[in-house]
Amino acid sequence: MKRIFALVMCIVMLLSMGCTKETEEINVKETGTEDNVVQGGMLTVSSRRPDTFNPLSTNYESCRELLYLFYDGLFTLDEDFNVKRNLVAEYTMAKDCLSIRIKVKDGITFADGSSLSSDDVKYTIDYIRENGGSFSGCVKNIKSVVINDDDEIVLELYNPEANFA
Repeated sequence: MKRIFALVMCIVMLLSMGCTKETEEINVKETGTEDNVVQGGMLTVSSRRPDTFNPLSTNYESCRELLYLFYDGLFTLDEDFNVKRNLVAEYTMAKDCLSIRIKVKDGITFADGSSLSSDDVKYTIDYIRENGGSFSGCVKNIKSVVINDDDEIVLELYNPEANFA
C-alpha cells in the first residue's frame, strides 16, 4: 500500500512539474530600458547564511555572488568578455605595461552618501593583499599604489601586464 501511494505521489509531482503558466515577455527598447519595470516590492533570494557582508572576505561562493548585487568593481566584462570601465572614468596603461593610471568616476557614492575616492580604491587593494581570499590573484602583480589626487591613482606593477584591467 505504501509503495502504491509513493508511486502515485511521484506521478502527481512529475505531472505538476510539467504544467507551466505562460508569462508575459518584457519588451526591451533599443536604449536598453524595459517597458514593464516594477519599482519597489521585495525580492527574496535563497542563500547560505552569510559569514560577512564583505564580498572580499566571505568564505562562501554563494554569498559572494549574492553580495556582487550590492557592490561594483572598477572594471567589468561585457557580454563578449571585453574589459569595460565600471567605476572608472578613464585609465591609461604605460607603454612598458608596468603601470596603469586610473581616474575614478565622479558622482559615485556609497550608501551613506560619501563619495568614492582614490583612497577607497587603495584601501580595497591593501585589504585584499593583507587578507587574501578569492581576489588575491588579481592584486598579486601590484607593486605599489600611488594616490595622485582624490580621484586618481597609479598602480605600479612588478611585471609587465598589458591586460591588467
